[in-house]
Amino acid sequence: MNQALRADADAIISASIEAVKPDEAVQRALQSFRPGKGRTLLVSTGKAAWQMAYAAVRCLGKVDGGVDVFAVLQNNDAYHALETSGGLIITGATGTNVNDVAVLLIR
Repeated sequence: MNQALRADADAIISASIEAVKPDEAVQRALQSFRPGKGRTLLVSTGKAAWQMAYAAVRCLGKVDGGVDVFAVLQNNDAYHALETSGGLIITGATGTNVNDVAVLLIR
């Protein structure tokens, strides 16, 4: 294989992987956001939950409350955690296997 072509392919693959890292995506989404004077609550669930939550807290500087994601994941029970908090959204079948989400509530 041509070395220049291989180098280009490696660069494209590396950039693609970097672009979809959960913490990097959250940092890009929140880079210009500044919370108001109200409370800031964070709910994060899924395999990348801790990365997304950690990145959100790092970007915002403070979060006033949230859900214990580790306990939810240990119990495999995001459904009841979200139901209890009033945050359960039932979309129906999506035909995908995408289930990571981070929600930031600002009041």
